[in-house]
Amino acid sequence: MNSISPGPTVTGIFAKSVGVAASAADHATEGLAEKFATLQPIPRVGVPDDIAGAALDLASDAASFVNGHDLIVAGGAIGGLQWTPLMAWWRGEGAAG
Repeated sequence: MNSISPGPTVTGIFAKSVGVAASAADHATEGLAEKFATLQPIPRVGVPDDIAGAALDLASDAASFVNGHDLIVAGGAIGGLQWTPLMAWWRGEGAAG
């Protein structure tokens, strides 16, 4: 069995989960997209098609021998931006941390 762990994906479902009324949930997320885009190394917010693409990959014949895998679809949010200063240091652009 495989699973998918989505990261920041701004949808009406997200808004409802933080208490926004169902009637306003789809419009409440518009301003969040820009903020969420700064929270991971890939500088854009996740969209439902990102999750759907991962599901299609795992459901395809190409993944027929994949078992026991949790596919994290999070734009690099798990590694996070805390890695950016270290990368800059490795490139000689400044101090790490």
